[in-house]
Amino acid sequence: MLVAAVVPHARDGATVARCSVYGGAMADSFPSKDELRARLLDARAGRSQADREQAALGFVEQSLAVPQVADGPRVAGFLGQRGEPDTRPLVDALRSRGVTVLLPVLLDDFDLDWGAYEPGQQAPGRFGLLVPTTPRLGTEAIASVAAVICPGLAVDVAGNRMGRGGGSYDRALARCGPAVVRCQLVYDDEVLDAVPVANHDQPVDVIVTPTRTIHISRTRGRDS
Repeated sequence: MLVAAVVPHARDGATVARCSVYGGAMADSFPSKDELRARLLDARAGRSQADREQAALGFVEQSLAVPQVADGPRVAGFLGQRGEPDTRPLVDALRSRGVTVLLPVLLDDFDLDWGAYEPGQQAPGRFGLLVPTTPRLGTEAIASVAAVICPGLAVDVAGNRMGRGGGSYDRALARCGPAVVRCQLVYDDEVLDAVPVANHDQPVDVIVTPTRTIHISRTRGRDS
């Protein structure tokens, strides 16, 4: 089980959860990505329904504090599934504000196509994941949004995110220019001091939890 000790961290005046991935004192070395993913997934599985529902409302409030998300006009999001945070209230809140929300469609090569969210217009896709049944917009559609709300298992205080291992969002985010704000949506105790990083991993600009937003201060020198 993950153990989080809240400690002060100099990042926009925020307090950041420092987490031990071994369930005891802070470890001197990190586990592998697979080991860390397993521990994070176990921790998510242990969350109560009441906690998930309360967190979903917090994600709405904190996400709407990011202007590029709240005002769109086009945002890439996702519908939380398989133990992910419940994002349906957030997606519905954005749509009610007139924001067009693009949802991902997992392709055979694990790249992502996109379709606009419309209530009730989803069907099971690869691995049983719900995907939009609205017209496909192509893999390049993500470059047209003001912000991307990313799924993932953890993120560190430098903005390095860790997903489930397929690399789909790393490929998608690489298509975004510097004007697209990348937001990582995670629970508070999934904000870590550091996560294992590979050369192809794409960082984020903002961390969104149910209780706060953390803006990452760094120079953005990405390829688009």
